[in-house]
Amino acid sequence: MKNNYDTLRVEFVDFLKTTDCVPVEHAVALFCKEFKQSRRTYFRWKKNIERGLPLNHSDQIYRKVIDRRSKCYFCNTDLSLVVHHKNKNREDNHPENLVVLCNECHRRLHALIGSKHNINVYVVSVQKM
Repeated sequence: MKNNYDTLRVEFVDFLKTTDCVPVEHAVALFCKEFKQSRRTYFRWKKNIERGLPLNHSDQIYRKVIDRRSKCYFCNTDLSLVVHHKNKNREDNHPENLVVLCNECHRRLHALIGSKHNINVYVVSVQKM
């Protein structure tokens, strides 16, 4: 399903105006119900609006990165590709901080990071990227 981001942006800006005086938790709950999106999307969109960027600014960057590097860094598959932030900062979308991984390698990488197990392997792998 393809979203019309111009229309969605207008609706979201209107939504933000109407929820100004509402507690953040309530606004997020309303947003998730209204736009069928996640909490993370709410805050990302809100930040993009405040910066004057399109709602899907990050998505556009990620698509460009995937188009340029069309295979997983670790396993070389070209199926189910996602973008991983090397420095773990989702706001840092500089191309040198982004690496393309398949869903499975991305899941495993985050499992490694989260468990603090073999963290040195992760750090060395990311340094090489």
